[in-house]
Amino acid sequence: MLGDRCGLCQNVHRLRFCNLIDLYPTILKWAGIPRPDDHFLDGVSLAGLAAGRDGSLPDRDLYWHFPGYQLIGDTFRITPSGVILSWPWKLIEKFEDGSVELYNLDADPGETSELSSTQTAKVEELQTRLQKWRESTGSKLPAERNPAFQP
Repeated sequence: MLGDRCGLCQNVHRLRFCNLIDLYPTILKWAGIPRPDDHFLDGVSLAGLAAGRDGSLPDRDLYWHFPGYQLIGDTFRITPSGVILSWPWKLIEKFEDGSVELYNLDADPGETSELSSTQTAKVEELQTRLQKWRESTGSKLPAERNPAFQP
């Protein structure tokens, strides 16, 4: 979610999701440059929002794919995972062990109540959508576990 300091979202009353993937199409629009035919865009232009002409974004799912590790200091902060955010649901799929976490962000924005064991149908639905998205984008999964990883 972009903050208001940039002025981009000052005219928005109900903002759904905007993400860094939206910056490239926004810059293209502002510059008057058509999208190159060979560029696939996950994002949408926020130019109308910034100008106060259009205060809405399409309903959409957002996906994250992080097939690696992020080491901060001596600690792995992020391990390989995939995420789908389909409001109000957020599913995190961990590639290390195949486990999942499910949160209802409307009821629990701090992600303190993990719901995967009680919302199995929602887990299955979101995992299927996440898998289809990975296939459509050619996203790769880790082939082997990092031997240096220590949970």
